[in-house]
Amino acid sequence: MRRQLNALAAVSPGKRSPLIIDLRYTTGGDLLEAAAAADLLLPEARRIYAIRSVVDGTADWIKATAQQLQGFNASQTVLLLGPETASAAEVFARALIAAGAVSIGLPTVGKCIGQEVIPLAENWTLLLSTVQILDPDGLYCDGERIKPNHILDAEQENLDDTRLLLARIAPDYPALQMALERAGLKKGREARASRISGIVPPTILSSLRPPVQDELSPGPTGSSAPPPSSKDPVRHPVSYVCRRELLSGDRASAGRLSQEIKILYGPFNAEFYLFPDGQLCLGPYKTRPEADKDLVRLIDSGEKGFELVRRTVGVSNKHSCPRGPRVECRLR
Repeated sequence: MRRQLNALAAVSPGKRSPLIIDLRYTTGGDLLEAAAAADLLLPEARRIYAIRSVVDGTADWIKATAQQLQGFNASQTVLLLGPETASAAEVFARALIAAGAVSIGLPTVGKCIGQEVIPLAENWTLLLSTVQILDPDGLYCDGERIKPNHILDAEQENLDDTRLLLARIAPDYPALQMALERAGLKKGREARASRISGIVPPTILSSLRPPVQDELSPGPTGSSAPPPSSKDPVRHPVSYVCRRELLSGDRASAGRLSQEIKILYGPFNAEFYLFPDGQLCLGPYKTRPEADKDLVRLIDSGEKGFELVRRTVGVSNKHSCPRGPRVECRLR
């Protein structure tokens, strides 16, 4: 995140529109990494979070050091939140909101506990909740969802529509409003009528999750992806559980790796797929709980190299494998 902010400052050294951080699909992560990211936007000694022991009730505070980058601060930051924002992502968001950040989207999960992974005999693992997380005000926040300053109408407004979210907050930020108007995007709810493609202002960061991969087609018939319904591609957000490290080998080596993972940690709710960019994924999942079960199984087993990724899928009767280099996508 530091590199991204420094790069942003280099291309826009003067007055800039707000820093927008997308946490809509960030389901958690490392608490120390969340604190390090918040440290870049907070003044020294500002509270980030505290860890309270469930044994003796003592609390250790994590505070901002002297790492704040010049020109960036929480009061000029906008957070995009959603019902998948959880755990470390919520810790990061709470720290910035307490310092003046604005938020938009839908209420978050409300997870403020920490677990310890304890290996047991015969490859069993115990995931034990051992600490409670306190927000910057010193309050235990488990079960307390973050309610954004600007809450969307879940029935009328689409959380996945980034343009809509930006248009909703733009009137409060003249520089952002000007940027959107130059791109041809209308104000407020009129944004839903816009058909402009590829509008992503340079101040949007999704630094706590990998970029969404695009131009993918669904898995084979019988998978949990949405079934093809017409000749023309229809775009759907679909969840995958993907390996962070890209593979450089061929399909055969990817197949062997997927078999090893199945033997060690399976069975799973989905099949393995190899995408043209070399990413090995489980999926596609029609529902978030299905993906969560497989991700938790991997994490509980000590496999830290996987994470939840949302991909945009083009559903079509004509395609059954990812577009791009010819790859037989399903790994048996």
